[in-house]
Amino acid sequence: MTHAPEDRSQSQRGAGAPRRFGGVWRQPDFRRLWLAGTVSAVGTEVSGLAFPLAAALLLGAGPIGMGILAASRDAPSLLFGLLAGPWVDRLRRRPVLIWCDLARAAVLISIPLAWAAGLLSLAFLSITAFLVGTFTVIFEVAKDSYLPSVLRSDELVEGNSRIEVSESLTRFVGPGIGGLLIQLLSAPIAIVVDAVSFVGSALFLSRIEAPEPHAQPNAPRPGIVAEAREGLRFVIAHPLLRPLVGHAATQQLCMNAALAVYVLYAIRELGLSAAVIGVTFMGAAPGTIVGALLTGRLVRRLGVGVTMSLASFLPGLGILLMALASAARVAPALVLTLAWFVLALGAVYDINEVSLRQALTPVSLRGRVNASRNFAFYGAMPIGALIGGLLGAGLGLRETLLVAAGGLLVAPLWIVLTPLRRLSEAPRSAE
Repeated sequence: MTHAPEDRSQSQRGAGAPRRFGGVWRQPDFRRLWLAGTVSAVGTEVSGLAFPLAAALLLGAGPIGMGILAASRDAPSLLFGLLAGPWVDRLRRRPVLIWCDLARAAVLISIPLAWAAGLLSLAFLSITAFLVGTFTVIFEVAKDSYLPSVLRSDELVEGNSRIEVSESLTRFVGPGIGGLLIQLLSAPIAIVVDAVSFVGSALFLSRIEAPEPHAQPNAPRPGIVAEAREGLRFVIAHPLLRPLVGHAATQQLCMNAALAVYVLYAIRELGLSAAVIGVTFMGAAPGTIVGALLTGRLVRRLGVGVTMSLASFLPGLGILLMALASAARVAPALVLTLAWFVLALGAVYDINEVSLRQALTPVSLRGRVNASRNFAFYGAMPIGALIGGLLGAGLGLRETLLVAAGGLLVAPLWIVLTPLRRLSEAPRSAE
């Protein structure tokens, strides 16, 4: 049986090779992949705050409008999520990542141009959010499938931990920069930072040299829809992947119901400014860093299953704290910041989840399995956002956060009531 280039690159390094000083940092390709993700993540944090603030402050959007905007960003996961997997499996992943970055940069640049021309509207923002979301769906599937081409299977937890730490730092820097830029320059101009970051990410990705299997367009293959069904069947039949995907869908449904009203809640009920709202997001950074640093120790002491079970409750506790901020007599912004810290400690779960999924999935199915997971994960987001908008208009903003927190505290049942809880360590990477 002929090995694909990505398998060959790993076997050349040797599965049992001694770890060099510095671990994954010593590998130039991993550093470039890490830099690409870090640069674009900073800009994404800026526009992630700029989009809802532009809708709320410049366009006067209410809870339903905010829900529609958030749903537009995530709707491509429902429409294209499953099909992205087999399409990515037919192509080399690095060029896909580069072109998705450049496409997102081009779409985002249209927002400040429309604002300058007096054409910016909620419909325009929703359309651009949909287009950015479409390219993000493809990018995320390719990214999750590409890391095992750069690292050995026994390096995945370390690599994912390093990526998680860098993303946490961007959560610290990005919202703060975004809040200040929006306060000083306006939300549409702040979005330019995100566009530039995607160009920078594409430049770093273009320098990665790790070999990948070449596309074989003439090889006989079933249709894309049939391949998508194959990946979905694999996930549903797998005793460990199935609860992972079920938990991801349930968590994101509830999380996005909360996030759809978060900015309005902070503005209308807590009276916070754009800059202060940006600062509250910064609580996620130290939470993620602490979670990433503790992951290895917790897994060694408690095992993978128990660690994931305990960590899966943290997002629900974080959203519950957000809802309680309105009752704080002093410094509600501090309570929100603490809430983001608690929520972000859930990085302990995320690191183990992605490493476990990568190890359990055969190389030939990685794109389709990641697409099936992302279909459930991102596909639940627009539904959750619309539910959040409707609940915000009908029940109230704080009440919506309480409902979402309740759902998030139920979601861990996918982990604690399944074989995942008894897993002592992650299996070796599937071939």
